[in-house]
Amino acid sequence: LKRRREGKDLNRRKNDYRDSEVAAQLLCTGEFVESVIPQGVDAELRTSHNAYQRLVKERTRIINLLKGLLDALFPEFTQIFKDPGGLTALSVLSTCPIPRVIASMTEDEFVATIEAHHKGRRLMRKKLRALHYSARRSIGIHAGAGSVSSEIGFMVDKLELIRQQIRIMEGTLVKLVDEAEEGKYLLSIRGLNYIAVAGLLAELGCFKLYRSAKQMIKMAGSNPTESESAGKKRAKTPMSKQGRPLLRYCAWTSVIPMLRFNPDFRAWAKQRRERPAHANPLSGREVVGAALNRLLRLAFALVKNQTYYRDVRPALIPIAV
Repeated sequence: LKRRREGKDLNRRKNDYRDSEVAAQLLCTGEFVESVIPQGVDAELRTSHNAYQRLVKERTRIINLLKGLLDALFPEFTQIFKDPGGLTALSVLSTCPIPRVIASMTEDEFVATIEAHHKGRRLMRKKLRALHYSARRSIGIHAGAGSVSSEIGFMVDKLELIRQQIRIMEGTLVKLVDEAEEGKYLLSIRGLNYIAVAGLLAELGCFKLYRSAKQMIKMAGSNPTESESAGKKRAKTPMSKQGRPLLRYCAWTSVIPMLRFNPDFRAWAKQRRERPAHANPLSGREVVGAALNRLLRLAFALVKNQTYYRDVRPALIPIAV
């Protein structure tokens, strides 16, 4: 039954006296949530990680704008450089993004021009030659090419600035994770890096506030929900998604590399996928969701017991020589 408090008051009155009665009833029954404001390193981690996430979103937005501008000016560019945010691609966009200008130069002159303005270590000369070949046959729009080229230059400058800011924020997150009490235990888990640990700590806060790992799973909104009525039960139990969405995102993106590089998680996931039909085998996304909850339980156990993670590896059989 939803909104059972409204069902008790059929009069539906709304005044200050009714509000005070409702507040008193909630205090008596304990049906309220007390907000916990992070302090110290936890507060620094949360604000720094939020700033880091905003910078990452801004970087993605600018790259999408670059792709949109290139679709009109130089459609073949994204066919050769899949990522317009790469160092070689940015060198081309900041120097001469107009196909007519590229086609007016010889292949060697074009490569030499880009090499003179390149700021990275490695220059993709093979792709530059392919780009020069495509520029001579480009179907890009010529009208307004100069203005679009100027706007692309502004986008490249913004992208370089945001990348510098992201590197600064990554360094800040690394320092804060080292200062956090829980950081050293989570970093011992194979497959977790500093950014992943920073995201988990920023969203979970102090681990001492949790009595069990179930509270962490509920905070993430990844707890399975069961639907049953009149003796009929739904086969699937999807996530509730009632918790912190950013915590769920951080845990999801953290557990995916663990399923690949952590032998313990990889063997566990394989067992869940390949178990017989009567044991309810899990699909790909279901395995990731179950591994997400397993990661939160593992993190809670490591921090609570103050122990480091140890890989579960098969024992070596001695061979007589």
